[in-house]
Amino acid sequence: RTAELERSREALRESEARYRELVEDTQVVIMALGPAGNIGYINEYGLKFFGFRSADIFGQPLTAALLPEQDGDGRNLWRMYQELWTTGREGFRETHENRTADGKRVWLDWTVRRGVNPQSGEAGWLCVGIDVTARERMQAEERKGYQRRRCNELLQDIMPDDCASSK
Repeated sequence: RTAELERSREALRESEARYRELVEDTQVVIMALGPAGNIGYINEYGLKFFGFRSADIFGQPLTAALLPEQDGDGRNLWRMYQELWTTGREGFRETHENRTADGKRVWLDWTVRRGVNPQSGEAGWLCVGIDVTARERMQAEERKGYQRRRCNELLQDIMPDDCASSK
């Protein structure tokens, strides 16, 4: 009986180690929100990524802690999440801006689904976010480059060749 109990304890320790490796040490943000959007859990990677300590962020509304009211395109992110809490929507996948503890804007690709907080067992929302900041900044630079090239092409189309050569 003692040997069986010891095997069970060892299996539990191994399971906890695998959980910690999967959830705490992964390179994605894993967060649990209460039904009204308060942060109930965020993994170690997420705390480091956003620059918070758990005591500073747990219990805070997502909208106050991590989301700018509007993103760079003018979308109201607060309204988007408030609708999630109040309409019974099942979740979504969305790439949008977030803000770190020092106010820097970063982009994450979020998958948000109904779920249970792994720490408290409270029903709410499970959020998994992948950092796509570098990709978003690169795409913004590509869009700017395209716009500059297009403007140059339009200017060349409307300027006569003799005006351009007289300079």
